[in-house]
Amino acid sequence: MHIVYIISTLRRCGPTNLLYDVINHLPNNYQVSIITLSDERENSRWTDFETISTVKRIQKVNSNNSNLFILGKAVKQMCVELKPDVIHTQGFRPDIISAIFLKNYKRVYNIQNYPYDDFVMQFGWKGYIMAFLNIYLLRNEKYVTVCSKYVKNKIEKSFNQPLHVVQNAVEIGFEERSEEDNNNLRKKLGFTTSDKIFVFAGNLIKRKNPIYLIRAFNEVNKSDTSLKLLILGDGYLMNECKELAKNNTSIIFVGNVNDVSNYYQISHYYITASLSEGMPVSVLEALNHTLPVLLSNISQHAEVVESIHSAGMLFDKENNIDLQNKIKDFIQRDYQQMQIDAVNAIKQQFNAKRMSTDFQNLYNLN
Repeated sequence: MHIVYIISTLRRCGPTNLLYDVINHLPNNYQVSIITLSDERENSRWTDFETISTVKRIQKVNSNNSNLFILGKAVKQMCVELKPDVIHTQGFRPDIISAIFLKNYKRVYNIQNYPYDDFVMQFGWKGYIMAFLNIYLLRNEKYVTVCSKYVKNKIEKSFNQPLHVVQNAVEIGFEERSEEDNNNLRKKLGFTTSDKIFVFAGNLIKRKNPIYLIRAFNEVNKSDTSLKLLILGDGYLMNECKELAKNNTSIIFVGNVNDVSNYYQISHYYITASLSEGMPVSVLEALNHTLPVLLSNISQHAEVVESIHSAGMLFDKENNIDLQNKIKDFIQRDYQQMQIDAVNAIKQQFNAKRMSTDFQNLYNLN
């Protein structure tokens, strides 16, 4: 079976990592072609995809024009040449192109967010138009997948066909660093062996709500400076975040990093106050690194926490005192048991092989 995957770029981020895991677990009777829509920049995973045995071709669309209709016509011509059995799209532009220009093929879509949250928070009033188009053009499609039960519940009334839940997942395990390397990184960042390190990884934007975390740690650090907050990522709120944390040496900003695994391995807990998610890959990656997770009480996080037993706890995203208390309570739990529950959740439910199999089942439906 020949699958053509269409994605904007192969830059290292959550959607690209998910696609890599889906393709990496395809059996050898599959043949894969990948079409990208934009030029690759730094931090691309292009060469990683080339190492997968089923990937026969990766090519940027034959057009440098950003106009969606010109891109769509170019993609259509490429698919005429490739003759795919199935087209699998991921992202707003690929979805729109597939729905308009590729009607002669079997098409599988993968919606990674609730559009009226994510697009609007990111693009403002333009986001409403994008969200409407995304749902309107896909409303009659037969094979629309969503990354979580939450997203399905939010949008299924707008669709005339059943939606298929394929929960996000991650590859089991990670490349462990030596304890000496971990200690050296901790020392470089100013940590001591007695510190308890909470890590957040994500864009510093309104939807991720980093200001809320900083306010909480400013308060808890007044009585306990051993509780550290390690912030990975960048965004338009960076300066505001740094200004709010300027008098707190327990909050460390690292910026964008190529490999979050190094920082997860020196940390003890993962924390996020996000206001909206699809199915948060960063949380799953943290669990995979044996980190217990402290999460804002949105439905998407609750969907994860219900499956991870002691390894997860929710806090009120509108009551900062509740978060401060939950931080103190969370570190009192049985840490070894939390680590066991975290790893078991990845193995049993949120593993990449299961995710890939779910998509394969859809590819093979008539």
